[in-house]
Amino acid sequence: MDASKIQSGASAGIDEASAAMQTQDNNRRTFVQADSPAARKAANLTSKIASLEAQIADTQSKLAEVEAQLKNPAAETVRAHIKLLHDYNEIRDVGLGLIGMIAEQRGLRMKDVLGEFGVGEGD
Repeated sequence: MDASKIQSGASAGIDEASAAMQTQDNNRRTFVQADSPAARKAANLTSKIASLEAQIADTQSKLAEVEAQLKNPAAETVRAHIKLLHDYNEIRDVGLGLIGMIAEQRGLRMKDVLGEFGVGEGD
């Protein structure tokens, strides 16, 4: 056998062995890195994120179920209450205007006339 062939064969064998050792070293680093505190913390955070995302999805589905059971949507109910308050205020203003006219005609204070009609301060 030729000496150069032996040398090139030995060189190739050394290169393969070196590559194998590097691969093993990289695998060990990866294993150590995967078992490092930072990796455990990242895995813990990832699991917490997944848990919170599942909790959000569950809460959103419960909200959708409750909203489906409502007779009227919340915005519609608020609009109806605002309209009722507006109507009440208009009627109250007309009533107070009439009582004011009666008080003026009789020469009394509004408080006295309100008392005659049974309207208290809280009404």
